[in-house]
Amino acid sequence: MINETKLTIEIQNRQPVELLDLTNSFMSLADEYRRFVQVQGTVTCLDDVRLYIKEIRSGSIITDLVALSAAGLPFAEHAVTILDFSKYMKMAYAFLTGKSNDRPPMAKPNLINLMRFVDPVARDNASQMNISTIVNGDLNLVLNIGALEANAAQNVVGRELKAMKEPPSGFQEQVVLYWYQARNDLAATTGDRAIIESIHVGAVKTIFGLPELKAKMLLDPFSYAYLVDVFVETVGGRPVLYKISAIHDKIDISAA
Repeated sequence: MINETKLTIEIQNRQPVELLDLTNSFMSLADEYRRFVQVQGTVTCLDDVRLYIKEIRSGSIITDLVALSAAGLPFAEHAVTILDFSKYMKMAYAFLTGKSNDRPPMAKPNLINLMRFVDPVARDNASQMNISTIVNGDLNLVLNIGALEANAAQNVVGRELKAMKEPPSGFQEQVVLYWYQARNDLAATTGDRAIIESIHVGAVKTIFGLPELKAKMLLDPFSYAYLVDVFVETVGGRPVLYKISAIHDKIDISAA
């Protein structure tokens, strides 16, 4: 007989919880569990594993969740992922609420999920969320999150998301560019790299729409910055190519 392991979410609320907020909260939890399982790689048929609602009980809002395959079949390894996932959630919110300096790996989608999951609690200043695991009837409280902690976690996520803001792509008008390295060859298509700090802190491969544009910028390349129009190409949110289409002005930086 396979041991039963459940993840129990209890929301002790004073105010009514809007259905959309509750739905988004559980959708975010489900997505975060799916991502966790994929990263861990410890479960066979990764795409087949989901969190399912087993029971909704009276009280405040009490929900028992279990990990099953799409066919509704439980496996012992699924129970292990529930326990590991609850430990990850505890570590994540301990970091986001300032209770720990140990930061688990969290990319942008993880942060968004963690922010949305606690939204029903953050909106009710008298509420609390309790997250527990139940293994064969034995309850283990993983963490509880009050409204203050939920708001604190959301504030930290907001700051991290702002810091992760993706650089602009496509056509950018009148941005300041300066050379990192430049080849004194109008026909060269490699070796030219420039920096546009408003887009990216690093040097990026640079090409020109017209040869005469490069000729203007090679007269004294490292004494000036240039106000240019540029097309920005990105891969994975990171700029990989600047194509200069116009030069509006140059700025003397030789004395800087």
